Amino acid sequence: MVQSSCRSPMFLLLLQLAALVSPLLAQEQAHEFEDASLEPLPPADDECRAGAAEGGRPACALSALQRRGQKILGDPLVRAADGEEGKSEEADDEEELSLAEESAEESLQAHRRRRRHSRRRRSKPIVKGISYGPMPCKDGNCEALMDDFMCEAAKPMWGPRGRADLNTMSLMGANTVRLYGNSPAADHSSFLDEAHAQKLKVVVGMSDYPYTQMKDNCMRNGYDCYELVKAVYTMNLLKGFVVDEAVTPDKSYHPALSTVIV
Repeated sequence: MVQSSCRSPMFLLLLQLAALVSPLLAQEQAHEFEDASLEPLPPADDECRAGAAEGGRPACALSALQRRGQKILGDPLVRAADGEEGKSEEADDEEELSLAEESAEESLQAHRRRRRHSRRRRSKPIVKGISYGPMPCKDGNCEALMDDFMCEAAKPMWGPRGRADLNTMSLMGANTVRLYGNSPAADHSSFLDEAHAQKLKVVVGMSDYPYTQMKDNCMRNGYDCYELVKAVYTMNLLKGFVVDEAVTPDKSYHPALSTVIV
């Protein structure tokens, strides 16, 4: 029954009509898929018609549909590989971005540390000091009547008309001079003025005379040194540590005086 129906005149007529119409359909499909770069179905040939005549789907049409589907959807293996590669590239991009952000943050932190360090260095200048005690001795057995080298009697050593020790210190790059002897009865105004002219800061120490040497030193008074130290320090203020009222009415410390060690 199947063979007789396939060979009927009506069926053969339909096949002839399909052979005439299929080229037109193929051209229309080619225009339709041209923009999408898709391959149109091929026109029906003798093998396709023979396959259709036997009641099955033509293999040529099936392969064309498969190729078209692959172009639209892509090969499954290729799609999977592309997906994995895309994920890998995204992960690499995210990792590079993260590393770049970390590097930028580290650079910013390092820059901030350098700026803080630079500000601290500017706000706290480095002390380059020289301890000054020019005892006129060639050996360690000599004795001096006093060790206060800020007084007028020692001016030939540090003054500009003498040896000019303070000027020599300044030329050597020092910015501070440290002294030890300090007689409260001696005037220190000239020494502080010369140090200021040479751009030197002065660090002085209070004499140990009220602590250990004077008759009623604080060692004999239960180590109560307040009154003795106050009296000696007041004499230092009057002997040059405070600028004269004619220069500064507010009685400020001498600009060269940096530190007093009690």
